[in-house]
Amino acid sequence: MLLTRHLRLSASILQLPTRFGITFRQCTTKPKDESTDASDPDGKKSLILRTNLFESAAKKDKQTYIEMVKIFEKRSVHRRNHVEFIYAALRHMEEFGVSKDIAVYKALIDVMPKGKFIPTNIFQAEFMHYPRQQQCIIDLLEQMEDNGVMPDYEMEAMLINVFGKKGHPVRKYWRMMYWMPKFKNLSPWLLPNPVPDDALELARLAVERMCSIDPKSRIDVFDTKDVENAIDHTWVVSGQSAEQSELLEVHDRQEPVYIEGPFVIWLRNRCINYYVLKSAPKPLPVVEETDDPDGKFRTPE
Repeated sequence: MLLTRHLRLSASILQLPTRFGITFRQCTTKPKDESTDASDPDGKKSLILRTNLFESAAKKDKQTYIEMVKIFEKRSVHRRNHVEFIYAALRHMEEFGVSKDIAVYKALIDVMPKGKFIPTNIFQAEFMHYPRQQQCIIDLLEQMEDNGVMPDYEMEAMLINVFGKKGHPVRKYWRMMYWMPKFKNLSPWLLPNPVPDDALELARLAVERMCSIDPKSRIDVFDTKDVENAIDHTWVVSGQSAEQSELLEVHDRQEPVYIEGPFVIWLRNRCINYYVLKSAPKPLPVVEETDDPDGKFRTPE
């Protein structure tokens, strides 16, 4: 009797949705993996398009790089997956030779949607509103700093339009604008930016830097064209001070001169190996020891 009562109650409860017009969401036993697999082909296709966009480029230069950024901007109005695209673009900057071009970094910042990531209260500002998007642009600014690219005021306006004045990328920009101008011209040895690709010019710049301690230093370039029966066509850049030249002239020809190296000197992002001529050090004068205990005392002058 108790069992039939419970069955009647359950039957009446099941009739409630039809009486009052209530609709219930039907629960399915379909696993979550099957629902995601249905959308996997499109997701994988979009991921392949983002990653292969830079890898499949036939001509890798600045113009092609900017065109790929424009293609991504025109593909979707909402610009979904913009964070993944920016990270992929940052990884391929060296291949396209645009790692030191500020215009390319501005184009990547312009990919971000405007106004959506601006914090509206103090909690959003301090707890990093939209952390993934903010960290992406912070990594972009870090790559700029590593490559020695100093931002300008136009980039500040772009960052404020995306994240607001309280955004963490804007704070990173302000720190860069404070420190980078201080270190940009700190070195007393000014170098062209970018440095030349010619190895002879790089060697001349390196030797001039090392010999700058003595204004009377002389820098010579020896070419194998001037040597008879030369096997290879090469050159040697030599730097000597006046005192070093005098020591080399009075050096005993019976004693050898050693070549030590290679040592490394850096000119911005280029390194050059150099060698140093050295001779054996002169022996110290022999001091005769005496048994006189008073001989160790020095007479005052």
